[in-house]
Amino acid sequence: MSSHERCEKCGEQYTDIYNKWCKPCQINILNKHLISWNSGNEKIDNLIKEMQLKIDYDIAIWKDGPLSYNNNKNEYIRNQNKKVFLKHLFNSNNSINEFLFKDKIEKCYYKKKIYGISQSSNTKDYVMVILDGFYCEKCGKKYKNERYKWCKTCQINDLNNNFADWSSGNEKIDNLIQEMRSKINSPWDNIFEWIPYNQFKDIKEIDKEGFASIYKAIWKDGPLKYNNNINKYTKIQQNKHVTLKCLINLQNVNNEFLNKVKIHSVSISNYNNCIYGITKNPNTKNYIIVLSNRYCENCDEKYTNLYKWCRPCQIIDLKNDFMNRTSGNKKIDKLIQEMQLKIYSYKDIIIEWIPYNLLNIIKEINKGGFIAYIALWVDGPSNYNLYKERYVRDQQNKRVALRYLCDSHNDNTDEFLVNEVKECSINAPGGNNGFPIYGISQDPDTKDYIMVLCNEYYCEECGEKYTDILNKWCKPCQINYLKPSTTSKIEIIDYLIQIMQLKIASCNDIVFEWITYNQFNQIKEVSKGNFSVAIWKTGQLNYDKYLSKYRRNQKNENIILKYLHNTQNIVSGFLNEAKAYSIERKDDYINIYGITQNPDSKDYIMVISDGYCERCYEKYTDLLNKWCKPCQINYFKENFTNWTSGNKKIDNLIQEMQLKIDRCGSLIFEWIPYDQFNYIKEVGIGGFAKVYSAVWVNDQLRYNCLEKRYARYGQNREVALKCLYNSENITDEFLNEIKAYSMNIFGNILPIYGISQNPDTKDYIMVLGYAKGGNFNYWVNNNNNNFNWLNKMKILCNIIKGLKEIHQNQMVHRDFHTGNILFQSKTLNYTYISDMGLCGRADDVNNHNNIYGVMPYVAPE
Repeated sequence: MSSHERCEKCGEQYTDIYNKWCKPCQINILNKHLISWNSGNEKIDNLIKEMQLKIDYDIAIWKDGPLSYNNNKNEYIRNQNKKVFLKHLFNSNNSINEFLFKDKIEKCYYKKKIYGISQSSNTKDYVMVILDGFYCEKCGKKYKNERYKWCKTCQINDLNNNFADWSSGNEKIDNLIQEMRSKINSPWDNIFEWIPYNQFKDIKEIDKEGFASIYKAIWKDGPLKYNNNINKYTKIQQNKHVTLKCLINLQNVNNEFLNKVKIHSVSISNYNNCIYGITKNPNTKNYIIVLSNRYCENCDEKYTNLYKWCRPCQIIDLKNDFMNRTSGNKKIDKLIQEMQLKIYSYKDIIIEWIPYNLLNIIKEINKGGFIAYIALWVDGPSNYNLYKERYVRDQQNKRVALRYLCDSHNDNTDEFLVNEVKECSINAPGGNNGFPIYGISQDPDTKDYIMVLCNEYYCEECGEKYTDILNKWCKPCQINYLKPSTTSKIEIIDYLIQIMQLKIASCNDIVFEWITYNQFNQIKEVSKGNFSVAIWKTGQLNYDKYLSKYRRNQKNENIILKYLHNTQNIVSGFLNEAKAYSIERKDDYINIYGITQNPDSKDYIMVISDGYCERCYEKYTDLLNKWCKPCQINYFKENFTNWTSGNKKIDNLIQEMQLKIDRCGSLIFEWIPYDQFNYIKEVGIGGFAKVYSAVWVNDQLRYNCLEKRYARYGQNREVALKCLYNSENITDEFLNEIKAYSMNIFGNILPIYGISQNPDTKDYIMVLGYAKGGNFNYWVNNNNNNFNWLNKMKILCNIIKGLKEIHQNQMVHRDFHTGNILFQSKTLNYTYISDMGLCGRADDVNNHNNIYGVMPYVAPE
């Protein structure tokens, strides 16, 4: 081992060679300095020492490096001397199973960032070897922003540690600065600062807002911005234009002032409300809020929008520039000016007079009631550039549509002006207020006026507006294009195909076609004289939105052939049969692709999507997941003999619950042997039961839509075990509580997976979903910062949905309070209603001998 890899103090290998950090030596230094941070409380001091000893991460160089696939050599090779992150799992040497369990639990967290597993030669603890770049080298926590290696905690600490550099001299202001800094959530958010007043120049009053004066100014040093090359904040935006909001007669810091500051945001996405910090006028002693620049530098009016686009100034610029391009016709010039005055956004189109010599015609597309061309506009339209903060022509040779208005230079000019141009839109392409127009031109030979329109809206083949503008799909042109390849050459069949194709309303709809019988292989009859399954070699036609045409890209598609009987009147008979199917692509529809004919029997056959069960040949209950309820019910019935709880009532209950499934996503209620649970830990005690957390080793049954069967695909699911005291004797109340829980994994009632029994106490156990977030009170106390109005409304909606599920089953909860509202996770706002033991039928609540509810939550009446 080379000397640079050894610690200079103890001679042992550095724990982190890259940063020359020796864990034992650093821990010793911390322990020797115990007196300097002694809290005066022995328990607190011991806790601090214990936490310092639990540094559970290292940065290291992996000499051999990970295996990476080399495309040139077609083999895996090692990327040597790779910098990695080592995460220790303390005491994992005691139980490899526990380590593996923790890895399973955290696999979603680490995703594909883990290289492998190692083991410490000293402690024998297992170590996860993780890709470097996702964890902060200072604190070991996961980066808030991995791409820019931005650690919120460390960055805030670094900023706040330089107290002398930014202190305002006022404790309340300093506390406010730290509070505002804690709100940053990305490297681009503003760092709230105390800004000395002498940092501002060119200060000019421009407005009044209530009791505040508004100034514009230039901030000489500019704000702190994150530099990801050096992983720290620096001043890189000198002479920044800002807005100063001076609150009159506010020399003292009070709650009103603090609240006025807090309503502003440090997020740059909230531009109109974005704040940089606070300063103080040394003469008036008034405190001043420093905001993003919201006022135009030319007219001192507020920008029309957050992109520093000022409508009044842009209108003036357009008027001044108008004389550079005029039509020579007062009516036309007036029209253009009127249309220009309609702009209200930087995205709006600036309509202009376009000289004819700037239009290069490349294609004539229609000779009907009007003449239309596709052309290239040489210098292109004026677009507002957000960076240059002005209009520029940056779309040279812009493809446009030209619509001639014949004889519009005569007496019909007024009609042209009113009825044609004014009906067009100045909204950018994609808007819903008419068809965008770029301007007006004139043919120098015919003197006809020309509307220069957005080409994206008009079909290049026929000149008509696209049926589907977004996908540039023209129904008449596409159907005409498809006719030669989708017809049968049999007159009556082609008539039928035409009827079906005329039903197409979208580019996503299926193109009904004649399909030659030799396009099918592996034909297998599954229902005598009714159905066959087959493979369609070329597959259906699909519209390619990028190529703007249909093509076949689903080769060897599974389909169903449905035979048509009594086809003497093929058209009416087929159309009646076809009503059961759809050309619209939807998950719950069986689609119809076309018609074919058996060359031997001469029978006509409908070609439809694979929507029938292979076992019973009935339509799938759930088409998307190929799930057939009758067949799955039969499967569970046949499986009843393969398990037993040993108790007839329990067996009957499980069978009843399994027969209730109505979708492939329904939970399959099961008898779960007690030895299937690991890591059982008590988490709560109630008047009638104890609740434990546990890990269910085999996990639940799930439906696999590819294999079309139920199987276990997961492992180690966290569950809650509700153990009812003295429940070895089954009661109706126990059975009713089980029935009240949800078998819908996506519902808002706590899901139930099954039932088990403690072999020692003989008590029966409900196996329920585990709500990691705890109950309502616990979650709110731990998520107070995120408990905003949006989250409150989402939580309230989840609670309402849960109650609705109960009420739709003609039940009432009868013990509803915040302790029975559980959260799915510690951070997400998804809730469940739990403790269904007192649920009863709604018609039983009128029994005046019983009182239900929790007094603090019962309505006064």
